[in-house]
Amino acid sequence: MKRLLALFLIPALLLLGSCSLAREDAGEAADQDRLVGFLISQDTLNLFDADAYLADHFDGFSDGEVVLDSSDSAGYQGKLYAEPESYTFTDSDGTMHKSSRYVFPGDYVACAYALVYDAPGFDRTYAQNLNTVNFQSIETGSGWEVTVQGTARVTPEISLRSEIFQMNPIYQSPDGRIYACEGHSFSADFSTPGEKFTTTQSETASITGEGRTESYDAEVAFTLSVEYAPEEIVIRQVAGDDSPLSETSYRPGQLPDTLTLEPGTAYLVVETHARDADGNPVVTRELVETGAAGFSTGYAAEGFYEWQQTELIWP
Repeated sequence: MKRLLALFLIPALLLLGSCSLAREDAGEAADQDRLVGFLISQDTLNLFDADAYLADHFDGFSDGEVVLDSSDSAGYQGKLYAEPESYTFTDSDGTMHKSSRYVFPGDYVACAYALVYDAPGFDRTYAQNLNTVNFQSIETGSGWEVTVQGTARVTPEISLRSEIFQMNPIYQSPDGRIYACEGHSFSADFSTPGEKFTTTQSETASITGEGRTESYDAEVAFTLSVEYAPEEIVIRQVAGDDSPLSETSYRPGQLPDTLTLEPGTAYLVVETHARDADGNPVVTRELVETGAAGFSTGYAAEGFYEWQQTELIWP
């Protein structure tokens, strides 16, 4: 069940002009910046240039307070630009490749974006700190329909730290640059495992291509899913005749990076043990079959659900 307990705008000084300004320097209506993703933070990005605004509106002071004129505040809203980053990766046959991507500076909860019009030499999609992510782009007869959906898992412990998150929209400008604007904040009760909270943003823009103007409809959605905090991970190694070979218990997040399996191991059973709100045991099981490169297990880290990867060496 999806439930959003509260959705509210952050102070006007920070929000005014954030999304509408994304197109301000894009020129013609057919050359608009495009909504391509989201950047999730637990604090505002603080992109509003308050010093410049106060300097230009000194006459707006009244009894020690500033009267904010929303009609001309948009020009003082800043942008957080992603920075290019090179990285290497290895494919399934062991070949190493080099690529590039845009990465936002600073500390944030999660990030995801999809570029319909690729920046030359850069990855088309990017996601960080999300447990699941879905990108979809459909070319229609009149343009594009794009969706970016991502889910991050949290444990009830997050309620002890913060119950407020901020969804900041990410745009791509016609020259290929990627940036985030101040967005909206949302608050929810994360104390009950099994709950999910979703916030979305949709926008339409116009883009040019091959001598014609196309529509661009985008929707980005971020979900926080409250999960049980793992308490124990049990690894069972099993032979081909289903007889047990070994059983080892680990603390979540403290499994070995590489696990050499017993001779005769045909498959593994990975058990994650947790407890519900009433203290009752909750056990989930994953079957890891012969030849699998590895598996992942979850653990709680300051209220967030993180993943640890374990590589397998088969006999």
